[in-house]
Amino acid sequence: MENETIQTPSYRSLTQIRVRKEALKKQIEEEDAKIKTLWDKLFRPNEQADTSPSKRFTDVLNTGAGVLDALILGWKLYRKFSGKPLFRLKW
Repeated sequence: MENETIQTPSYRSLTQIRVRKEALKKQIEEEDAKIKTLWDKLFRPNEQADTSPSKRFTDVLNTGAGVLDALILGWKLYRKFSGKPLFRLKW
């Protein structure tokens, strides 16, 4: 790896440190607000998706297919790595 030098600012007084601290605090708060809005947009349902029954049905069908796919994948991984059946049928 290359040696990277990180340049740190040199401060000559406590006032400069306080000003830098306030600037960093303001920047962190702005970025926090951006992250919160993006997080809310990510996990809130889209208002336009609920307009038609066919769209809702399609969404439910897609979700069900995803869950089924995850269950099948989990089953295959379990069988591959454990080698034991999950359910034993006794006749």
